[in-house]
Amino acid sequence: MSEAPGEPTLPPELLAKFSAQFYSGLIPHPDILRGYNDLVPGAAKQILDTFNDQSHHRMNLERKTIDSDIHRSWAGLAAGTLICLAILAVARELVLADHSLEGTFLGTIDLASTSESSSM
Repeated sequence: MSEAPGEPTLPPELLAKFSAQFYSGLIPHPDILRGYNDLVPGAAKQILDTFNDQSHHRMNLERKTIDSDIHRSWAGLAAGTLICLAILAVARELVLADHSLEGTFLGTIDLASTSESSSM
């Protein structure tokens, strides 16, 4: 290592070597796991088991959430259909009871709102 003129010379005991590593992942780097295992025998297995349990737990929660969303979606469709059919039944009864204007109006509004919501 050549020194440039005018630069101070450092004694060898003040020189240091710097080294850095970077690791990114879901579980610790194998060297880190080895270090934990050296300190506490079986720690690496416990860390991996915990990671595995957490992963299964998270996937189970996601599956439950998706199943619940599907169920709520079908329940909403069923409820909307029942409400629509009930309003049509009331409109029919109005027409049959000589309230044809009101029954026609109610039936038309019901069908128009149903076709509007299904086109979205």
